[in-house]
Amino acid sequence: MPHLLLVDDNADHLFLTRRALRNSGIESTGVQTAEAALDALRGTSYDMILLDHNLPGMKGSELIAKIREMGIETPVVMVTGGGSEELAVDALKAGALDYIVKNEGYLSALPPRIHRAISQHQLDVANRKLEKQRQEAAAQANEHARRLKALQQASLKINSSLQPRDVRTQAVNQAAALLDSEKAAFFLLMEDDLSLRIVASQGLSVSFVDTARVPVGEGAIGIAVLQGEPVPVTDVTTDPRFTRFSDMARMEGYRAALAVPLLMRGDVQGGIAVLDERPREWEQEEIALLQTLAQNVAVAYENAQLYDRLASRVTELQMLNRIVVALTATTDLESALNTAVEYARQLLGAVAGCVTLQDAESRSYRLAGAEGLSEEFRQAIQKFHSLRVEGVSVAPDLRAISERKLQFLGDILAARSMETIWGACGKLGFRSIASVPLIPREEPIGALNLFFKRRRRLDRQEQEILETIGSTIAGALHRALLQENLLREEAERLALMESGRLKTEFISTVSHELRTPLTSIEGYVHLILHGHCGDVSPIQEEFLQTVARNSRRLSNLVDDLLDISRIESGTLSLEREPTDLPAVVKECVEMIRGQAEARKMDIQLHVEPEIPAVMGDFQRLGEVVTNFLSNAIKYGRDGQAVEVGVRLDSEEASPHVVVSVRDHGIGISKEEIPKLFRKFYRVDNSHTRTAGGTGLGLAISKHLVELHGGRIWLDSELGKGSSFSFSVPVVEGDVDAKNNGG
Repeated sequence: MPHLLLVDDNADHLFLTRRALRNSGIESTGVQTAEAALDALRGTSYDMILLDHNLPGMKGSELIAKIREMGIETPVVMVTGGGSEELAVDALKAGALDYIVKNEGYLSALPPRIHRAISQHQLDVANRKLEKQRQEAAAQANEHARRLKALQQASLKINSSLQPRDVRTQAVNQAAALLDSEKAAFFLLMEDDLSLRIVASQGLSVSFVDTARVPVGEGAIGIAVLQGEPVPVTDVTTDPRFTRFSDMARMEGYRAALAVPLLMRGDVQGGIAVLDERPREWEQEEIALLQTLAQNVAVAYENAQLYDRLASRVTELQMLNRIVVALTATTDLESALNTAVEYARQLLGAVAGCVTLQDAESRSYRLAGAEGLSEEFRQAIQKFHSLRVEGVSVAPDLRAISERKLQFLGDILAARSMETIWGACGKLGFRSIASVPLIPREEPIGALNLFFKRRRRLDRQEQEILETIGSTIAGALHRALLQENLLREEAERLALMESGRLKTEFISTVSHELRTPLTSIEGYVHLILHGHCGDVSPIQEEFLQTVARNSRRLSNLVDDLLDISRIESGTLSLEREPTDLPAVVKECVEMIRGQAEARKMDIQLHVEPEIPAVMGDFQRLGEVVTNFLSNAIKYGRDGQAVEVGVRLDSEEASPHVVVSVRDHGIGISKEEIPKLFRKFYRVDNSHTRTAGGTGLGLAISKHLVELHGGRIWLDSELGKGSSFSFSVPVVEGDVDAKNNGG
């Protein structure tokens, strides 16, 4: 039933009109002033307004204008007692739908006209809505056509180059332009740690690009790669799925993200992300456009990689020719091998390379063509050579020699047999090794070794290249070794002397260079753990604690390396002064007691009374005691006590204070005891391999004690434990003073 608002200042007319409308089934509300009409319209919605032209203080046309200013589109029919053409025009201009004169028969004709006016208004509204929908559809069609054209142009630009770098650059530029954004990134999947790294970007800072590492399954791009589907994010900073990335997003100045995967070679190899500075609801068409662009990018990128491989093949053939020339154009074998190894390293993207040569008579091995290898690298290779499983070598080069075929170790960290050298591999920066045998005639004489930074595979083409290089080097070696045998011993002797000097310099330099970043790591980890960078989750705290422990471990190793370097160069000095050795021991015991309690070990301290002072360096003596205690806890048995004693030995020519630390652990055989104080020496058994260590602690302790004028010794029985002791002379006259009550 229609509901009208009647506005008429004449009460009689208002009453009669409402009664006539009610009799025709039309409800109405009557008011007599313009102000009352406006108030009524603010609280109620009407199907039509029947408005008298002349109202107190305001014309009907003026009231219509005010109604329209309020945003009310209700149809208005103007009525008046005396009609004229001028009044009709004035009403229609003001926005009235119809104009009615109050003449004879007015009330009977009013209901049909009201119904027609309401129907006309509804028809007008429907027409306007249809027109609006038509315009919106046309705009959407135009926008769709524009985007398709932009997509076509973007695809043409992406496919305009056969260089992978250019394809990546065009991909991010066109993705950002296509979705009207200023930021975009091209991610590739890194197989070594299953993380996504940015290889091309637009609108992102250099620091962000260099440091951004997104694990698969995390962040918008990580989820897109894992699921193989687009991931739209309206606001990274408020989406609970991406809390970890919210601070990073704010710093980099983006809020919304749209990530799509890149399918290459039948598998997801990366993805493209478009970032927006404001929160943004991504339309389905926008998602579809970026998906289509990503498909085009994947095809273009695969084509560019294929072209790049073809170009690489040409480069490989040129490099092989250079290796042949280098090996045949000189009689200097070492120089030729250095050149050949360097070419092979460049050709296959290795971080280092060398040749392992076998002595036919002694069955020993030496390195050649290793001009760029550090002493630590050489030592790592020697450790490889010492690794055995059931008496068989696991070193790739020795296996290549014995089995006469190429050996490839794609991931050292996955080989449990090489666990003892994982640390060295990480420090030296390699994770994969390829070794190809050198067989000039019947018997192999060595192997070519290449070391790769990341976990990788060797395809058939790369294997063939390695085998060709190996055959070429083998032929040249066979000719040159016939002339080199007489000079080799002298060359090795001189090389060892130089190697020792370089090793000392290297250790000193590397140790100093490591100290600054280690200090930064420890400092920042401390700040993060103590909440200076925000709340830390339990798993983050666990990871940070692991970082802190390992940085302290590496820092201790740096200190040990520096001490060894100073000892060997004769630059280690002591700050000697009268020192209370029992106080040194007590401080060390308290400092390490927590480690003992973790293994349920009780440290029992026995100090004789009236121990005289010794002339020593408080800190350096503490290092010796701490080393003894650490070894006792490390190699002792859980729940067994560690016994620490401090006593005065007056039986020697000059009185000494003796400190001893005894454990009830695995013990050491008599054959091993004389070797124990050598640097880098560690007893080889299952317990020592799992306990870790560098083999430097006891060697440093021995030097420190001897610098104090004392001595160090060991009493041990295999399976029953060990007792490490050292003695330091007392301050001259101090024993007599104590005996006299001084």
